[in-house]
Amino acid sequence: MAQLHDRLLQTVRKHILAGRPREFSMKEDDTIFFTGRLCVPQKAAIKIVILREAHRTPYMEQLGETKKYQDLKQIFWWKRIVVDYCKICGFMWYLSESES
Repeated sequence: MAQLHDRLLQTVRKHILAGRPREFSMKEDDTIFFTGRLCVPQKAAIKIVILREAHRTPYMEQLGETKKYQDLKQIFWWKRIVVDYCKICGFMWYLSESES
């Protein structure tokens, strides 16, 4: 599990086990959540996969960029998610426009 190798999530795990979870929680399988949203490791390539899929999914195409971001933010959490979203989705929009 990629969460086990992430430095930030290792610290969060220690806080949870010490009884100081704040907004974080951990399931029985050691998966960490932040206010009910799945925590994605900072250096995980899965972040790019998540963002690309959100941008390409037919359901999401009909939504505006703000709504796409809000929907993603309800499911996933990682530090600086908005920065990564703007970088990837802005780039994907640029590619789709240049192909037209």
